[in-house]
Amino acid sequence: MNDFMTGVEHLPKLTNISEYYYWRIVLQNYLQGRGLWKYVNGKALEEIQHTCEDTEQYEALHSVWAMFDSQAKTVILLCTHRQIADSTLINCKTSKDMFQALDRRF
Repeated sequence: MNDFMTGVEHLPKLTNISEYYYWRIVLQNYLQGRGLWKYVNGKALEEIQHTCEDTEQYEALHSVWAMFDSQAKTVILLCTHRQIADSTLINCKTSKDMFQALDRRF
């Protein structure tokens, strides 16, 4: 089982624009180390969409994708100041949406 929360307490919290690029690099490395970056950059979902042969297989794999994407979203939210999360991430449905929203803002 992927213990995605191990070490989260040591990650920096994004509180302002001047910290964004450092925060992004640290968070990307953390997510890569936990095997979650492919959910953030969209590659995991693309792989599912291109390899599934039927609806049942797609639904099963999409369910697994949703679980791991939720883990990535949790890490992003825990490492983002509440005001930034409330104003920037509130309407994001996926971890990819979250990173794109932060990239646009900062």
